[in-house]
Amino acid sequence: GVAAAALLVTAGCAFDRTGPAPDAQAGTGPIPWDRPGWHERSIPVAGDRRWYRLYRPPELVDEPPVVLMLHGGSRSMRDSFGPHAGGPRGWLDVAREAGFLLAVPNGTNPETGDTRGDNQFWNDPRLATDEAPSSQADDIAFIGALVQRLLARYPVDEERVYVTGASNGGMMTYRM
Repeated sequence: GVAAAALLVTAGCAFDRTGPAPDAQAGTGPIPWDRPGWHERSIPVAGDRRWYRLYRPPELVDEPPVVLMLHGGSRSMRDSFGPHAGGPRGWLDVAREAGFLLAVPNGTNPETGDTRGDNQFWNDPRLATDEAPSSQADDIAFIGALVQRLLARYPVDEERVYVTGASNGGMMTYRM
């Protein structure tokens, strides 16, 4: 009884899909620099439209650093920050305290090619298996293009751009 209930609660937390909803104004324009919060945008890369979210905390330091946080496999740029998401959600507190821009790119679904959904993976250096599929998307080009876009559009410090990730996103970070 109790063990089964604990397992269900734990399993539900691992795949929480209650993160911020897609921004109705999602598109390619720059975010309003004076508007804190989440902003969803896209960028064309290798013939695909690739999606990312930016979190601008209420207070930014002058020429803030940029941290790119890569979600884990079967997760997304949205559900990694849901109320039960666990560790990645802590990056919001760190961004608020340190005053940096948090960028959260979205992987690709290896089965459907979807670049905006919630069951996404990175093309990390491991071989794909049935339990751990791997995307064939050009994620190196995507992350590079995203960094260039952020440096061109926002007054951020180009000497302080960092990449971190969880699980599949951690392996992609290693690949970077």
